[in-house]
Amino acid sequence: MKKMKRLASKWIIAWAILCTIFLIVISFCEIENAYVSFSTADQAEKYYGIEKNKIDEIYGEDSIEVLYLEDRQMNSKIIYKEGGWKCTSHSEIKCLYNRADFKKDNTIVVRECTITGELYISVICGKKDNKDFQISDTQNTIFTKKEFVNKNGEQISYNGYLGKEKPKNYVIYLDGEEISIDWNESDIMIV
Repeated sequence: MKKMKRLASKWIIAWAILCTIFLIVISFCEIENAYVSFSTADQAEKYYGIEKNKIDEIYGEDSIEVLYLEDRQMNSKIIYKEGGWKCTSHSEIKCLYNRADFKKDNTIVVRECTITGELYISVICGKKDNKDFQISDTQNTIFTKKEFVNKNGEQISYNGYLGKEKPKNYVIYLDGEEISIDWNESDIMIV
């Protein structure tokens, strides 16, 4: 009888350990998009809790990039249509270019939604003396301007949609400075 109790307790412990390992592994998997979709993009925003702190929406052909504040930091999620509206997981967004210029207090980030192949750009500048920045690029991108406050103070964000392909010889003009984008740069470039 004692042997049976010991054996039973060992099996219970083994099952508890296996179940714990399974739950830990499954928590790292992003399986939510496999079964959660919505009839509208607004419903997806509400589900993921980003509609409350939304700063801006940038519309692409098959997706929408939603910029929002969370913990005083600007973030973005890309909501795309595939059957219904879904929200990208971290593994479905690829950062193609990231440049931070601490002297001039600006950052340029180009993200790709790997599901739709669409590219979005954000240029974030520290606000100084209530000055607007002049921004344009070689693609004639329509940039939207939004002001917000984060942990670094007052910021201005210029956001746009670049299309489905990396533009060749892409240049951004920011306050008279010509910034050539090198798509071969894979790390964060700090100037």
